[in-house]
Amino acid sequence: MTKARPAIVWYEMLKEDIDSPSPDTESLPEQKPQGRSKVLLLAIAAAVAIILVVVAIVVPVVLTRKHHSDAGAPSGGSQPSTTPNPHQPSSNTATSGKSGSRITLEDGTTFTYTNNFDGEWAFDPKQPFGPGGQAQSWSKRVGAGEDWVWGVDIVRGVNLG
Repeated sequence: MTKARPAIVWYEMLKEDIDSPSPDTESLPEQKPQGRSKVLLLAIAAAVAIILVVVAIVVPVVLTRKHHSDAGAPSGGSQPSTTPNPHQPSSNTATSGKSGSRITLEDGTTFTYTNNFDGEWAFDPKQPFGPGGQAQSWSKRVGAGEDWVWGVDIVRGVNLG
C-alpha cells in the first residue's frame, strides 16, 4: 500500500507541472490575452474619432461666425451714412484692362496686371458675376454669351480660383 501524501505535496507537484514548460510548448511564443488589449484599442480609436468629429464641427463654426456688436449703433434710430462706400468705385477707377494696366485695390494698394497670353481682366462691382475677363486671346470670354461648342472648343482645365 502506498502511503498517502499530504495535500500540500500534491499541490506542489501540480504547480511544478503547470509552471514547467513542456517539450511541446517550449518553442511557442508567449501569447498575451487579446480581449483586454482589443477593447482598449477600440476605445482609443473611438475617442480619437469623436474628437476629430467635434473639431471638424467646431472649427468651421467658430471661424465663420460673425461677431455682432450694438455698441457702435446710434441710440436714436438709424441715420443716413455720410461716409462714402468703399465698394463703389470712383469715376476714374478702371473696371477692365489688358497686360500692363495698373490696378488699384480697395485698400489703395496698386499693382500691374501681367498676362503673357493676351488675356484681359474685368471687374464690375455692380455686377460681380456679370460678363468678365478672358484668360487668353484664343479662349471664349467668361459669361459674355459666347457659346462653347463642345468638341470644337477645347476645355483645358477648370478655374477654381
